[in-house]
Amino acid sequence: MKMAESKYGKYIMKEPQAKQWPGIPISVDSSLFSTIGCDFAFVGVTKPTVSEHPPHKHDVDEFLFFVGGNPENMLDFGGEVELSLGWGEDQEKHTITSTSIVYIPKGLVHLPMNFKRVDRPLFCGHLLMNGTYTETQMV
Repeated sequence: MKMAESKYGKYIMKEPQAKQWPGIPISVDSSLFSTIGCDFAFVGVTKPTVSEHPPHKHDVDEFLFFVGGNPENMLDFGGEVELSLGWGEDQEKHTITSTSIVYIPKGLVHLPMNFKRVDRPLFCGHLLMNGTYTETQMV
């Protein structure tokens, strides 16, 4: 990551890639900037795929976001994502077919996530309201 050397340039994180998310092209957490109070990761999706990340929960709130990849109309989603929320008998599967933000309250188990259809590139990511990513995996 490159940061400008000036009074306020230190707040501009160019080409940010946090240690927590190797292979994710854009990510930010407290490993890049010690006072950051969130963990943010952002990735492009170009083909159907199932997330390898297992079902889990956090001790803090999180937002998942699904955004169309057309810069002239980010509401033009062009895909279908199946997202599981809850655990065991309470688990629900939700289908996302439009640009969406999903609020995940602390303690809510979420995933798997299945990108069933990708008609054109889209973006997916998370914003965890903690400077360091932590999770409790479900087994």
